[in-house]
Order: sequence, then C-alpha cells, then structure tokens
Amino acid sequence: MEENNFGIRKRLLEYDDVMNIQREAIYKKRRNALFGDRLAVDINDAFAAITNELVQTHRKNGDFETFRFDSIRLIGVDPEMDPDWFNSAPIDTVAAVFQQQVYHLYEEKSRQVSARLLPVIQDVNEREGHRYKRIVVPFTDGVLGTNVSADMEEALKSNGKSIMHDIEKVAILTLIDDDWKEHLRNIDDLKESVQGTTFEQKDPLVIYKMEAYTLFEGLVGHINSNVTSFLLKGSLSLPPEDEESVAQAAQAREEALRRAQANRLRLQALEEFNESEDIPQESEYLDDDNTAEKRTPKKPRKKTIRQNDPCPCGSGKKYKLCHGRE
Repeated sequence: MEENNFGIRKRLLEYDDVMNIQREAIYKKRRNALFGDRLAVDINDAFAAITNELVQTHRKNGDFETFRFDSIRLIGVDPEMDPDWFNSAPIDTVAAVFQQQVYHLYEEKSRQVSARLLPVIQDVNEREGHRYKRIVVPFTDGVLGTNVSADMEEALKSNGKSIMHDIEKVAILTLIDDDWKEHLRNIDDLKESVQGTTFEQKDPLVIYKMEAYTLFEGLVGHINSNVTSFLLKGSLSLPPEDEESVAQAAQAREEALRRAQANRLRLQALEEFNESEDIPQESEYLDDDNTAEKRTPKKPRKKTIRQNDPCPCGSGKKYKLCHGRE
C-alpha cells in the first residue's frame, strides 16, 4: 500500500513539474514587467516574433497583398516595401526591414503620447501637485481599455518618456494575466482528457507533456501578438483639444455662472420681500379736512403669499411650483 501511494504521489509530482516549468517562465515575464527589468527586451522580442511570423508565413505563398492585409489587421502597420522585392529578397532581409519599420512606428507613437500628455501633467502638477502625486492615463486600442497610473514627478523629470513605460507595464501585466488564466483552464482539461490514452496502451504523462508544450507555445505566441497589437494600435482615449471644443467649454462655464448668479438674486429678492412690512404713509393719518388726527397705527403685518399666486422671484411660475416647494 505504501509503495502504491508513493507511486501515486510521484506521478502527481511529474505532472506538476510540467506546470512548474511553464509557471516560472510566465512569472519571469511578469516580474520583468512589474519591476521594469528587461521590459524593453521582452517588448522587442514580441515585435520580432510577430514580424518574423508574418513574413515567413506569407513568403511561402508569395502573396504580398495578404501579407499587407494581415499586417494591418493584426498590428496596425502598413508595410512600406515593393511587392516584387518582398518575394525576391532574402527572407531574413525582408524580416529585418519590416522590424525596423515597426520599431520606428512605435517610437513615433511613444513621442506623440509623451508630447500630448506632458502639458496636461504640467498643468495638473502646478494646480494640484500638493495633493496628488500620480495621474490616471486612459489608453485603449478600441477593444481593450485600461487606466494607467503614472507618476507626475517622474514624468516631468523624464520629459514624458516614463509615461509610455508605465503603459507598457500595465498592458503586459493585464494581457499576461488574462491569457495565463485561460491557459490554466486548458491545462486542466488536458490533464483529464489524456487519461483516456491508457486504453490505447499509451503513457498519459508522455502525451500530457507533448500537448502541454504545444499549448504553452501557443500561449507565448498569443501573448506576443496581443502585446504587439495593443501597443501599436492603442492610443490615448482623451477628448480632442481643438479651438471649437475649448470655446464651447468656456461658453458652458459662463452660462453656468450666469444661471447661478441669477438664482442667487432671485433668492435674495424673495427673502427681502418676505421680510418687508406695510408701513403706513402720512396721508393715512389725515381726515377729509386735511387736519391731523391722532390715531393709533395698526400693527404691521407680514404679507401672506398664497400657493397659486405668482412667485415674487419673477420666474413667472406659481409660488407653489417655484420657491413655495422649499
């Protein structure tokens, strides 16, 4: 019995060793993204992997138009090269040229993101720098959106270059976590399905190792493709800052101020009206012969406003529908 139990535990450890190897590889990528170690190297490797795959896949068929279509669809890059040169030049040369185009496009995108966000960060830091140290940057590729927390002081010191670095961190962590969770579900299904191979006189562990390796290769390729696509096709989801929108915003603010001031004046007029008293005039104490006569003035009374009377504030509404509701 002890020998049987020992064999079961040993078998389970052999299954777990397969996942441990994959887990270490994925967690290494996560640590690189989390702490910034070798993050640029991982991104360059992802760019190189997806560009090499596109070139090699379509060079076999010799179809430049399909290569161009897939490049635009997957990573948002329109390759600038001659179709004849694409089919005749060495495949390594074509892949290298395409990689340089992708790198150049990504560097240009990084500069645009920094240039657009730097004035906003400077303004926020001047007004609210004593209260806040980080700012949230919305970044999306049209399908997946994420909010990136960027350090304002570091962004100002690096002239905006650290913003794209923060976007890369969050993007890689998010995409790795999503794909890794799906991969774990697939591995669990695989572990159950390979047990049926015993009826075919095959070792389930051997089949499990082969299939798990294939799934892991697909996982790495999927992560590289998603990271490349998100970073190259993504953009800041900020409202456009043109002259028309700025003028409309200023006009809306002025209109809001005018309405607030009008409301204050109406309330003030209503309070003064409610506090006013009917003071008798001198003519009320004279008789028909214009002779003064001693009379006791009546006690001043406060005028009562009925619910259906017009509201004293001048709005034109009934008192019960305006300030009478307060």
